[in-house]
Amino acid sequence: MARSQWRGRALYGKVLRTTTHCKQEMYQFLRNYRATPHCTAGVAPATALFGRPIRVKLPHPVGVPSGESHDPVTMRKRDVQQKLGIKSQAESRRAVKNCDIQVGDTVLVRQPKREKLPTPYDSTPLSLRSISQHANNRKRRPKGDT
Repeated sequence: MARSQWRGRALYGKVLRTTTHCKQEMYQFLRNYRATPHCTAGVAPATALFGRPIRVKLPHPVGVPSGESHDPVTMRKRDVQQKLGIKSQAESRRAVKNCDIQVGDTVLVRQPKREKLPTPYDSTPLSLRSISQHANNRKRRPKGDT
């Protein structure tokens, strides 16, 4: 379960424990959530869906940027920029390094661990045909063959 879903369920659980009008409180909670601008898209989900802000009184005033556009293309561009920023932060935190393997290089492939004694890598070197995330781009070739 995603973290945001878990948070939503936890908040909903608090609402259920504190009131007797569960359905009304749930609808109010959802209406307020849909009227609150998201940091990624820059606009509220209801505004993005309907093209205009919905009429709802939020419990706390929310600062809505006045120059933000509700254009789907602009929201997608902003979404991509936000996700790239999140990705670069995660990569810097994990100390990700660029791979310097080129097409045609001879590589050893990690083999699945079935027993205790075998080596972690397959003893047959493979030649790299193309670079991608999938493991099916390697070709078996004897080490002496060029």
